Amino acid sequence: MPKIWDYLGKTSPKHRNLQDGLFQIASQTCNLLVQVNNTNNISFGDNTTNILSNTLDSRFQKYKSTREESDQVVVLIPPDKPSGRIGRSKSFGGGILKPKLSTVLETSPLGNEEDGELWNHGFTLPANNNDGSPIRRISGRKGWCKPSCIPISIILLLIFLVVLLPLLDHGAEKQQINATPIVKDKCLQECSISLTETIPFGMTFEHNQKLYSSTHETWLNLINSADDSIKILSTHWALKQKDKYPDPSSIHGEEIFTSLLQATQEKSITIKIIQNIPSRNQPNIDTDYLLKKKVASVRNLNFPQILGRGKSNSKLWIIDDVHFYLGSANLDWRSLTQTKELGLVGYNCSCIVEDLNKIFQLFWMMGEKDFRLPDQFPSYLNTKFNGTNPIDVDNYEIFIATSPDEFLPPGREKDLDTILNLIQKTENFIYISIMDYLPLSIFSPTTKYWPILDDALKKSAIDHHVHIKMLVGSFNQTWFAQEYFLKALEDISHSDPKVDIEVRRFIISGTSNQLKIENARVSNGNFMVTESSVYVGTSGWTGDYFMDMSSIGFVLLENSKNNRSLREDLVELFERDWNSKYSFPLDVLR
Repeated sequence: MPKIWDYLGKTSPKHRNLQDGLFQIASQTCNLLVQVNNTNNISFGDNTTNILSNTLDSRFQKYKSTREESDQVVVLIPPDKPSGRIGRSKSFGGGILKPKLSTVLETSPLGNEEDGELWNHGFTLPANNNDGSPIRRISGRKGWCKPSCIPISIILLLIFLVVLLPLLDHGAEKQQINATPIVKDKCLQECSISLTETIPFGMTFEHNQKLYSSTHETWLNLINSADDSIKILSTHWALKQKDKYPDPSSIHGEEIFTSLLQATQEKSITIKIIQNIPSRNQPNIDTDYLLKKKVASVRNLNFPQILGRGKSNSKLWIIDDVHFYLGSANLDWRSLTQTKELGLVGYNCSCIVEDLNKIFQLFWMMGEKDFRLPDQFPSYLNTKFNGTNPIDVDNYEIFIATSPDEFLPPGREKDLDTILNLIQKTENFIYISIMDYLPLSIFSPTTKYWPILDDALKKSAIDHHVHIKMLVGSFNQTWFAQEYFLKALEDISHSDPKVDIEVRRFIISGTSNQLKIENARVSNGNFMVTESSVYVGTSGWTGDYFMDMSSIGFVLLENSKNNRSLREDLVELFERDWNSKYSFPLDVLR
């Protein structure tokens, strides 16, 4: 907001002392009032010409001075007959004051017709009497307003504005300055982010290997902590067991579903759900039940209609606009007991959730019936947080990236660009755990070569001698072509002694009944960790996931090493898996 100092042509320091301000006001006021003598005379100096109003009708233009507008002071003089009073001079024309010293008359005797009309124009109001007179004078000796009062009144009004407005504005600025850091500091001080994972039933590690909080436990904690709202973005819902090959471990999914239902009944929690449009393979019976019970609002994403291809592969929970979960786990009982998952959970992270909410709002808007992509998204979906301007939280700089390109409001960074930038900036090592890795687009009607990430990893290993380890999930539905590309990537290590790329498969064994469960017994976590950064995503690394499907990438850039960090936890988790009995060289399967 512009300050009154700006309008007066003055400059004010950022932190003007109130006493100094009042002193300046008093000084300027004195300079003006000194020029107003006891006879109501106003001196404007030798080089100043006084003019009449320059906004009047063209018939009064003869009263304008030819001097610059910055030297003009508007004064209206009542018409008068030549009477010998000081201030009336034929040489200056009717109604024009002499330079040096002129009087603003308090009387309003009749003068020539044009002078009278000019005076009436500036100092008369419509009459309310019944004598036929169209106007009544507001000045004159017996009137309530004398012309001599006008300059002083203006000065007093300016003094009032000069004193009052800065005080009000100062109070508003102080409130804003004090309020903004409080919200931010609260997030900085209380925000806690940690790893959460699903270890499939029957999978064991060495006794000294650390395990992190389970996805099942994390989701229950988030539901129980909710006081107002739960927002869930997921590919599909299958928490309740309805598989061809059922398993007792589905009880964990049932428990999550029951907890959500109880939260709406006992605490009046509102639930918003976004999912892919139901299909024969994924009918979303769970959300249909919630809709029938009128305990949740559900919107379906029709990507073929919106984008002409693909589907949503994003997974996100938002609780009360302060807590969140983001990771690989679907709203599926198998993600809680039969597939290996990796995610992040954040508590009291309002500054991060505010940005995640923009992503949720975008998908919620896209779930409207007959939605079409606009030329420009609403401005409330824009973000100021990205790789060049991350959120500062604790020991990290954080930002959120998404895909595909069509779903990027201004400010949002591309998921693929984020990964490429992290790879390019790495100097020591890159550890990658992924379910699908192929330099192809495999879900499109026509398979296409897509070497972007493959080339970036090769360049990093060859040009910068970065040590790369890649752990890739493998199960009975893994693309067979993946093996050849992984082998080709690893073989580059033999081209130069300084090039070091290692690739292993992560295979989760199980009982005969467990191996019958569809889409289970596989490592589905998707993350990358380097010596200074963490990337946790919701999708695999093939061309389709970045071009045709929606995904979310959560990035943490480490800026301090004072305490045990989440990045170090993720390095430890990766090395635990890499050195486990479930990790195999590529040659074992050839």
